[in-house]
Amino acid sequence: MKRCVLILLLLVAISSHSQNRFSKKPVLRAIYEMQDRRQTASLIPYLKHKKTPYRLAAVMAFASVQDTLVAGRLLELLGNDKKTEVRNAAAYSLGQLYLTSLQAPLMAEYDKPQKAETKNIILEAIGKCASKDVIPFLEKMDVKPGMTEAYVKAVYFATRRRVKSDLINEKIKTISATVTEPGILHLCSKILSVPKPETPAVSGNRLSIPIEAARDTLKTIANPYHQIDFLKKYSLFDEDLYMLSLEDYATPVRTYCMETYLNTSKTVSKPRLIHILNSRDVAYISLACEKIRKDTLWSASDSFPLPVLRYIAEHLQLPRDLEAWIDVQKTIAFIKKTDYSYKVPEFQHPIDWKHVISIPETQKVKLYTSKGDIIMQCKVNDAPASVSNFLKLVESGFYNGKYFHRMVPDFVVQGGCPRGDGWGTLDWTQRSEFSNWLRYKPGSVGLASAGKDSEGVQFFITHTYTTNLDGRYTIFAEVVEGMDIVNTLEVGDRILKMERLNN
Repeated sequence: MKRCVLILLLLVAISSHSQNRFSKKPVLRAIYEMQDRRQTASLIPYLKHKKTPYRLAAVMAFASVQDTLVAGRLLELLGNDKKTEVRNAAAYSLGQLYLTSLQAPLMAEYDKPQKAETKNIILEAIGKCASKDVIPFLEKMDVKPGMTEAYVKAVYFATRRRVKSDLINEKIKTISATVTEPGILHLCSKILSVPKPETPAVSGNRLSIPIEAARDTLKTIANPYHQIDFLKKYSLFDEDLYMLSLEDYATPVRTYCMETYLNTSKTVSKPRLIHILNSRDVAYISLACEKIRKDTLWSASDSFPLPVLRYIAEHLQLPRDLEAWIDVQKTIAFIKKTDYSYKVPEFQHPIDWKHVISIPETQKVKLYTSKGDIIMQCKVNDAPASVSNFLKLVESGFYNGKYFHRMVPDFVVQGGCPRGDGWGTLDWTQRSEFSNWLRYKPGSVGLASAGKDSEGVQFFITHTYTTNLDGRYTIFAEVVEGMDIVNTLEVGDRILKMERLNN
């Protein structure tokens, strides 16, 4: 009998261990479904739910929904809700709205008697909503122990909105000289850094190489990113780069050649630009659009590409070609001299709750790379849709053989692009998931996107604290083993395979 009881207890323990927070709470799933579908009207009644977990989930949902219509309701909860966790969530979701009109009421709430943790979250939200009117508030603030990180974050977000003063900078200098926490020090350095003026790329003493010699050498190099490294060492004529972009090389190589051609060529004829726009290659379309918007040659906003751009916009396949479509829309707005407004992709990829429920909250995935192995733990409780989609891709073998196509030192390494040049995705997008308290730190795993609610298959791993990504890019996992491998990854390193580990 005792043995049976022990087995039963063990089974219960295993079952409990494998559950995530959505497994046995249909109401929580329903709230999250409304969040994913951005259904403000359906979520609003839950803001007054008697049960704290559901009220909290509804408040946090608006960190992702980001509907300005609920600002007043969130302010009411921040000021009156009896539960600290709900007030904290309201402050966070208000910050996610980035409205300068919220600055004054947030400062008023900050000045009221509040728990320290609530004050800190309000302070961060004030920074996200900052205008120049916040400068006296931040200048006079007595930064006491326990609020240093929140103050630095508030100043950081305000600085990104071009709100700053010499006195605030002096306070940041004082803080940076006294703290030891890496995350705070990193933010202080970002606040105090002086942006370097943009200058044209300098070729240095690169040797010229004939196009035939370049072709012969490229044939001897297997890895497309090593082919790009070879091309970067030599100087080719603009016309040669254009010719290579049209030839039968791997997609990353052709994209590199086209991008370099458009960046270095002083003039691109109208017929050629039309030809590039009509290439049906999403990278070429985006790069040509960027050329029109940034090159002084087109500063007069010549209207000649408009019919072509409109045709392209109508025939790009959405949501797969979303990034190129966005660039086309930006360029149309540029030519017409109107403001561009980002349009969130339509909902078209529902959450597979049956799959989500089956994911243990401690689920791990192993990445076998050409540099070594990395293990990361998925955050199903925080980003259920993203984790579910990612695991399905892992299980299908999608990532096997893909490259890391982007690496920015002391920032991120990025991979998973089916094209290998950063413009690739599949025929669906998923919704951003910011309804959690996760923040980017070394080893955070996030999803790349072309804007809110446009996440797909490309993922990145951060090298350091990247606060500028917080609340803007979904975090769905974190590295728990192999961070030393992450820090050695370079462009052209390969994902040999990924596998879901048994818990």
